[in-house]
Amino acid sequence: MESIAIFHELENQERLDYTIDFLNKHPLLKGKFAFVANPDSMPDQCIWYGLDEDDSICMPAQEVFFSTKKVDSSQYNANPYTHKNKTVYSVEELSKSSTDFLFNGDFCFDVFEAIFFHISRYEEVFAEAKYNNKAGWLEEKDQFLVRNQLEKIPVVDHIISTLILALTQQSIDTKATHSISHDIDIIARFGSSTQMMRTVVASVYHRKGLSNFFQSIGQVFKYISGSQKDPYDVFDWLITDKSNFTEKTIYFMTGGETEHDNRYDIKDPKVATLLQLATQRKYEVGIHPSYNASEDTDMHIGETATLAKVSNRKIKKSRQHFLRWSWDKTPEIISQSPIDQDSSMGYNRRLGFRCGTGYAYHLYDFKTEKAYTWTELPLAYMESSLIHESEKTGKSVEEISNAFSDQNKQSTHIEMNWHNSNFDESLPHGNMLKSLYHKILNEV
Repeated sequence: MESIAIFHELENQERLDYTIDFLNKHPLLKGKFAFVANPDSMPDQCIWYGLDEDDSICMPAQEVFFSTKKVDSSQYNANPYTHKNKTVYSVEELSKSSTDFLFNGDFCFDVFEAIFFHISRYEEVFAEAKYNNKAGWLEEKDQFLVRNQLEKIPVVDHIISTLILALTQQSIDTKATHSISHDIDIIARFGSSTQMMRTVVASVYHRKGLSNFFQSIGQVFKYISGSQKDPYDVFDWLITDKSNFTEKTIYFMTGGETEHDNRYDIKDPKVATLLQLATQRKYEVGIHPSYNASEDTDMHIGETATLAKVSNRKIKKSRQHFLRWSWDKTPEIISQSPIDQDSSMGYNRRLGFRCGTGYAYHLYDFKTEKAYTWTELPLAYMESSLIHESEKTGKSVEEISNAFSDQNKQSTHIEMNWHNSNFDESLPHGNMLKSLYHKILNEV
């Protein structure tokens, strides 16, 4: 393993130490390179951070996001810096045109603060409440990466691979890895006669078309006659038996107190059958906490305990319903629960890397100035986000998905999420999503 020294004189070094730990655990670096702060000996590779050292590689210390003084980052810019055929982006107050990543042997922006800014979710943690959405976090359109049209690429993972290339002349780029998951919000479209009528009416109200109405009527009669399965029952092919994913997880809901919850009974025999299928195909079971559980410790822990009891499994993973998140409450709730990996850091209305990386890592606790003990696996790809993006741009879901895949074939991880309820053929995107899903399964 090759050591890279970072020499600095920062008074408050907790955030730098956290960033160094993130780098050392990053899959692109782990076992190959290790950053060390202020070592006693002088390794072959050194960065003088915030220091001016002749004939050595230096890097400016911005001392903004590593400072304990809160900063409004809403006006900060993503400036492009190039090295060989790679482009990376800073987080700086002044706007600059494209320039070199290295100039006269020195780095031209603060790489460590840029990484920390993204992975700590600094802009969200310190966002004014009036700019937050109902989920409790900064509106997607106002987030730094979205504002700068950079959310489609893992800017942090790119910075890391370019940093190592510049320092050592070695490429650490690897083929992108993938994991897959499913949020089970609704297990069946048809239940009671009342539910059937509601789905038919909804097909007109939400999908705005008589063709969908007649198609929904047809589905009801086929379901009643036994000639067609429930349109949400796609589990035989949705729950994949392919092993080319690093992780496979299925998330269940067990309760709730709003109109967004309690779409099925966790003790329904359909759930037992689905759990058995998931086990056969090597899925882990996770909790999909109800709408208000992101702000209620007892509710979150109670729902997790219910799923553990029903499934006869230890529940170690979670993803918040609607990705609801309160930076004041949710991370601490997870810390008090049995969960050791959450996967809620994604976008609701677009594909992309909300944290700048696709790999799992420990989020930062600004209250204690330490990393949380549990990890966050960012959610980069969700088919419902794909649908929203398609409807907004007019592009097909396949076109958007293919473009995202083409941009991210190397040096990142893509956590994917697919809902069984979005493959209903009466939905505008239902059949196309099914075709796309099978295509992706064969390509990953």
